Amino acid sequence: MDNLWRAGYEYAQRHMDGRIRGNEAGRHASPAVESWLDDEFARELIKHVGPAVRVGPGFTVETLLGAYALDLRVEHHNLSVGFVYDGLRDDAGFTGLWLDAALIGTNAVRVIYRLRRCDIESHLHDILYAVSRADGRLCSERGRVNLERLASETMRAYRLPREHIEVRYPKVRDEEMDVDPSGDPEDTPVEPHLGESGDCLHMVRREHASLLSWYRLARSRGVRSVEQAMEMLKAENLRGPDESP
Repeated sequence: MDNLWRAGYEYAQRHMDGRIRGNEAGRHASPAVESWLDDEFARELIKHVGPAVRVGPGFTVETLLGAYALDLRVEHHNLSVGFVYDGLRDDAGFTGLWLDAALIGTNAVRVIYRLRRCDIESHLHDILYAVSRADGRLCSERGRVNLERLASETMRAYRLPREHIEVRYPKVRDEEMDVDPSGDPEDTPVEPHLGESGDCLHMVRREHASLLSWYRLARSRGVRSVEQAMEMLKAENLRGPDESP
């Protein structure tokens, strides 16, 4: 495990000065090494990745629609995966889709995950389990087994992979609380109640194949901002990402 962490640390240092080789030209490393070492998500992920996987800090990518900041990137041969930690706060719906399409067009990553920081704090192992199911090549065999064990029963029962992941967790009921003052067992609920939005995990996973046509459309129409992309979408009456633009 120390070797994996050292590999990730060295990978971070190589990218700190912005000198990125090959098709990574034009990207700039952004976080300080101290921030990289304090990244809880990265630290936990590294425990489960395979020996050939490289985990490195995020950077800012200049895309067709402007700058796109990644918090973490993971690579395994020709598979590169990016993670955005606050990715579901401001960029919901088509806005996020256009930004992800622009990112895919740079070949910076092949897969992008949008996460919520509150879910990283509350459901970290469930997030990693979803990643291991959707992009299993990133995890070692032992890592997949461990994540299967660490994930919640609710997440293990969820169908994966899919683009939009929304897992609602049963609310734990205090067994000592009298939910039915009458004492009638027929009036006592036996099924757990689903909690509010704070008891949900929300993730988005998008990949190259589903985004490439959106990127090509924006590029062919000379779109240079999300606002222009949304205006074009409205004008052409595109109804959803599952239809061909």
